[in-house]
Amino acid sequence: MTLESQHPNFIETRRARTIRARLISAGSAMALALGGGAYAQSDEIVVTAQKREQTLQEVPISISVVDGGDIKDQGIFSILDLSINMPGVSVFDSGTINVALIRGVGTEGNLGFEQSVGFFLDDIYLSRSRLNELIFLDIDRVEVLKGPQGTLFGKNTVAGAINITSKKPTDEFEGYLNGLYEFNHGELLLTGAVSGPISDRVRGRVALRYGSMDGFLTNDATGEKEPQREDVSGRVSLEADVSDNLVASASYQFEVLKEDGNRNQTTQCSAFDQFVLGFLMLPVDDCTPDTHKSSYGDPALFGGVFTKNFKDITAHLGRFQLDWTIPGHTVTAITTYTDMDYDDANDADVTALSALHFEVEEQLEQWTQEIRLTSTDNETVDYIVGAYYQAQHFVNGQDLHVYDPSVPLAVTRVGLFDQETDMIALFAQADLHVTDALTLTGGLRYTHEKKSAMKNQFFAGAGTRAEIPMLTDLGPLGASHTLSDSRTVNKLTPMVGIDYDITDGVMGYFRYSTGFKSGGFDAFGARLTPANFGFDDESVTSYEAGLKTVFAEGRGSFNLALFRSKFDDLQVSIFPGGGGLAIDFIVGNAAKVISQGVEVDAAFTLAEGVRISGAATFLDAEYDEFMNTACYSGQTLADGCVGGVQDISGRPVQYAPDIAANIGLDLRHDITAGLYAAARFELSYSSDYFRTSDLDPGNVEDDATRINARVGLYDGNDRWNIAFVGRNLTNEQTLLFQNDHPAFAGGYYGYIERPRTLAIQTEISF
Repeated sequence: MTLESQHPNFIETRRARTIRARLISAGSAMALALGGGAYAQSDEIVVTAQKREQTLQEVPISISVVDGGDIKDQGIFSILDLSINMPGVSVFDSGTINVALIRGVGTEGNLGFEQSVGFFLDDIYLSRSRLNELIFLDIDRVEVLKGPQGTLFGKNTVAGAINITSKKPTDEFEGYLNGLYEFNHGELLLTGAVSGPISDRVRGRVALRYGSMDGFLTNDATGEKEPQREDVSGRVSLEADVSDNLVASASYQFEVLKEDGNRNQTTQCSAFDQFVLGFLMLPVDDCTPDTHKSSYGDPALFGGVFTKNFKDITAHLGRFQLDWTIPGHTVTAITTYTDMDYDDANDADVTALSALHFEVEEQLEQWTQEIRLTSTDNETVDYIVGAYYQAQHFVNGQDLHVYDPSVPLAVTRVGLFDQETDMIALFAQADLHVTDALTLTGGLRYTHEKKSAMKNQFFAGAGTRAEIPMLTDLGPLGASHTLSDSRTVNKLTPMVGIDYDITDGVMGYFRYSTGFKSGGFDAFGARLTPANFGFDDESVTSYEAGLKTVFAEGRGSFNLALFRSKFDDLQVSIFPGGGGLAIDFIVGNAAKVISQGVEVDAAFTLAEGVRISGAATFLDAEYDEFMNTACYSGQTLADGCVGGVQDISGRPVQYAPDIAANIGLDLRHDITAGLYAAARFELSYSSDYFRTSDLDPGNVEDDATRINARVGLYDGNDRWNIAFVGRNLTNEQTLLFQNDHPAFAGGYYGYIERPRTLAIQTEISF
């Protein structure tokens, strides 16, 4: 089967034809059909990293691809789960936002920040971090593009982009039902999809998923398991041949996710913490990152209004696309709409005290429109030109309910943030094929953005939003303020590159690229003034050189990338901690950060049915210049704290392990003509790293090794399979996130990684 027959809109450039010929001539030695075809031949791996369908090996950037079949087979819930075993990539829940980092650079700590890693689902820009929790539903593939993608993907991709593509309607009737049950945590996942023709010119696809989990933490204060999760999601997709040269497609996706309880726990206690809890005869946390916690979600003094910790997300995503084929070109128009409601409640003191309770609500409405012209049959030049528009309205509310027995004081700090963004961009990229072996690439994007914001903070009666005018400044709890401002930015982000076919099966490339993340306004600060309400744009200049190779008659591949990225005005958010029932973050721009290193990935078919693969990132990411960042809790003059600030120039950034790697072994054995067994074993490793940007020496994640496995039986025609799936089999007790304790100086709180999971999974295809 050819690429054209599998992908009707495939635009095959001269380079694609050359590389495809090499890969096809290598025969089928690269193929290992594990799990019903999750591992396909190299010539079948198609990506859209450059807004046109291309084979993976011809794309001259560092890119990783995870097949949707593998995601489904491993029972991976979302990108948060997928990234745990992906070298150089971290995505996790930090409480207030989801954090995403690539090569040690990302966004954390403030709801006013844009993302450094851009997330896209079928060309829908997932602009708010909580949308990263969208369930993997009927996914075709996930592409991870490392390094700035400022030309074709635009702003807010300074660290990279994660491009998620769902399965499309098919010409022939097909479908599947997939079920997974995990024994340790009572998790159930049910997924199904049906696809096929509706008429001669119309095709459709419907996918549904239901998930639930009993929880993996025991809350000793309440006797309940946490977090208890339930989610329902669905997608309807239609595709129609309006005429011989016009194709229209549309999709609608919804998701409802509810969690009771959370992963939040006290991971290190101070002596004072233990004394106070014991004196009040309250449950005392074991102060160790494990599967036990002691935390109440209901501050008694607030009248039982807040019954427990919870998280609710409701999202609606719509998309309409037209593809019009004209002589030598394809004109594409994509309209998207996103609506999200998010509510969250946390026991912010992370103990059995009724001291701090924090509620966050978000509403997002976003429209985007993209139009692009793509060349299709030029022998010398391939190009894309286009325009992109985005209109976004984001509203955030924060209620911090506080009871301080030392005053005594019972009050609610209310924060309201409202922001509107309008952005328009023009972009172009061209590939000049100087010879059959040499291609020069150039790209440019112009971005105009206007952002307006309002922040209002005041103190109200406990558990209400009824303002108490006489309360204007409560020290560590902040001060009342009403602020509004706007900012406009105009940016050019150029890119140039060269790639050369050194020999048959070996391509070398070099790329210079730029990008920026727009500045904005602090959505969370407790003591804001006109002087510190806003923060500046973040920009990056990146250099990358690499090799992409296929060898041993197609049995093996080896890819290498060397990169160096320099970030100016990196946006940072630091939680100073120190106790005192204060929750606040210090927001600003670090001077400079340099992220550099080497990435490698390789695969080799040792024998029929035996394949080994691996990837590694060797990273050196540090603050090139950052002289006035906040000290960590308890830092002294001898430790470098002078006047409340420290100089961390030349020191590593957080969440940037020097080494991250994985290795996988795929096996297949034919039992009979109609039955075979297949297995995959995967080992991943990460070296130690700092968890916070203040580089607290007590807040370091140790190196960790994880093992995942899947062993199953498969029908010879891939009509059914049954398998056992294990993740984190070594039961590593690692922390995805940890920061200073908000109630007690000298303590920490954090979120542990999910412990060992053991599941049975089955699928029926038709």
